[in-house]
Amino acid sequence: MTPKMFAEYKVQRRLEGAAPATVNKELQLVQHAFNLAVREWEWCRTNPMHRVALEQVRNEVDRWLTVEEEMHLMAISSPWLHGIIVFALNTGMRQGEILNLHWEHVDFKTGNMTQRYAHHSSESLRAGLSVLEKPFRIGTNLTQATRMREATRD
Repeated sequence: MTPKMFAEYKVQRRLEGAAPATVNKELQLVQHAFNLAVREWEWCRTNPMHRVALEQVRNEVDRWLTVEEEMHLMAISSPWLHGIIVFALNTGMRQGEILNLHWEHVDFKTGNMTQRYAHHSSESLRAGLSVLEKPFRIGTNLTQATRMREATRD
């Protein structure tokens, strides 16, 4: 087996529709088998996989809740969380990002919101500002959520 064979295998798997992460897992399994064959079993001298580059993986998930899922989430959640949930649904922000958001990150005049290390586009963060029509209610709920989170850590 040669590195060229594995390169051809990668191309074939991608043409079949396999995701880059799937192809990498398959190649890593083969690499591990060759490592055992070289180091422990002494069946061969070199591992041809050492010269094979893995596929570049982008672990971006672009999934939105359906209307039914949103309605179910709102139905089973405490009423004081509804504003935060709507905010999260509109921005795509994660729980930790929302709980670490400070008012100085929000600029109502320019319609911008900044979040350090955010995994979101400017558009999604701007869309979240429209949810902040009642900022003090949501702010109070965020404060309450932060306190509850801190209480569960102790």
